[in-house]
Amino acid sequence: MGSSICVSYFTSNPRFASGCPNNCLHVDPYLPEWLPELTLRRVEVGKASVDLRFWRDGESTKWDAAVQEGDVEVKQQTWQPWSVE
Repeated sequence: MGSSICVSYFTSNPRFASGCPNNCLHVDPYLPEWLPELTLRRVEVGKASVDLRFWRDGESTKWDAAVQEGDVEVKQQTWQPWSVE
């Protein structure tokens, strides 16, 4: 599988939400069965960068984050769809 497929999957999958002014990245990861593990290096959040690792554990997806530069907090938060009123 090419890396462009993974990039397309994650850029189209709305499970990352960045709160750059708050130096916070919210994740709600889900990896499909065909992608048991994924590492993203130097993901930029404002002026900070973080390495993110995701892996499948049975039916759930686990994750770990390592800040590489700057000040950023990574939290798991259930994704909520945007609403337009």
